[in-house]
Amino acid sequence: MYQAFMNLTEEKRQAIINAALKEFSINHYATASTNRIVSNASISKGILFHYFGSKKNLYLFLYDYTTTIFSEALNRQIDLAEPDIFKRYEQIMKIKVDLTKQYHALFDFLKKTYAETSSEVRDELNHYNATIQKSSYAMVFEGIDTGLFHKN
Repeated sequence: MYQAFMNLTEEKRQAIINAALKEFSINHYATASTNRIVSNASISKGILFHYFGSKKNLYLFLYDYTTTIFSEALNRQIDLAEPDIFKRYEQIMKIKVDLTKQYHALFDFLKKTYAETSSEVRDELNHYNATIQKSSYAMVFEGIDTGLFHKN
């Protein structure tokens, strides 16, 4: 769907992504301006819509992009051989803190999406979150030693 965008140089893709992340991190979806995005990315509005089709598609692309970066980093770093759920959660929290420091612009955007109320994107965000949660919980709880829990 975003083939033309993906065919851009890495530098140009990052300029567009960074401009959009900045705009959507500062403003809610409804008040975010594609004019400011294209100005900050040094592209025309027509080319932005050529790549994404709509503001909504750009927003959802960014959401997928950011959650993928966080999920892949978390999956690479977590020690799934750890059978203690509390130690595993401790690992997850440390990894998330490190990721937040490393990718603060992405984290700012994700924070904003959780408070997003626009009906234009809310249902898609909820659906995407439910899918991510389901697969994340399966990974986090896989191989947990339930014998470490007290009865009842």
